[in-house]
Amino acid sequence: MKISNVFLSLVGVGLSTIVSEPAISMAGPAPRGVPGDRWADTVIGKRDFGEISPREIVPYKVSAPGGVIVDRSVSPGRMYVWDSGNCRILGFKLAKAYSASSPITADIVIGQPSGYDHGASNGDSSFQTYPDRAPASAATLSGIVEWTRTTLEDKSFVGMYVDSAGNLYVPDINNHRVLKYISPFTTDTIADDLWGQVDFAGNKPNLTGTPLTLHRSRRLLLCASLQSIPVEEVSP
Repeated sequence: MKISNVFLSLVGVGLSTIVSEPAISMAGPAPRGVPGDRWADTVIGKRDFGEISPREIVPYKVSAPGGVIVDRSVSPGRMYVWDSGNCRILGFKLAKAYSASSPITADIVIGQPSGYDHGASNGDSSFQTYPDRAPASAATLSGIVEWTRTTLEDKSFVGMYVDSAGNLYVPDINNHRVLKYISPFTTDTIADDLWGQVDFAGNKPNLTGTPLTLHRSRRLLLCASLQSIPVEEVSP
């Protein structure tokens, strides 16, 4: 879409005029700072232009949760919650949760750099890079796609898995990949391995040239060899 000639018609007054302006492309990164670009240059109320969640983003609340798994490799266990509306996973030490009063603050956050004010899909929930998606990374997740019509009603559901060593496996549904985190409570919250993409930046479905291609996979099948294999589930 390009803006070149804009016709303004004030029907009630009977006034018509033609306003000519330079053509500004709406595709690609926002051309902020360019005279006549019609893109906002400052955002108030959010951390940046990529954040659009209408809810408060804090480490003790979730938005459209869609999956829970308990790590029983330790006792008391550790719980992971798929917080789809904030494109993240919250991790809780159950020993602390059992003894503390509500609300319980997450001990770790996976998929976002902070438990506060960060909830965007790959850092860009408002599609600032239209028509191309912002790249994924080993530190991001996508619980709700950036072209969603409403973050209040959209959501996703995933089935995570934790092995006997405390490693976490996550179907990152909208980045069309499965991620492995090596014992995130004792190491870090950055993914260590992936299936479905050639690298951590990829996020397109059914990618050719990879041993395994995925499209919105959200469950894991555990084989006898104790290897987690993604099972494809396509949502309508």
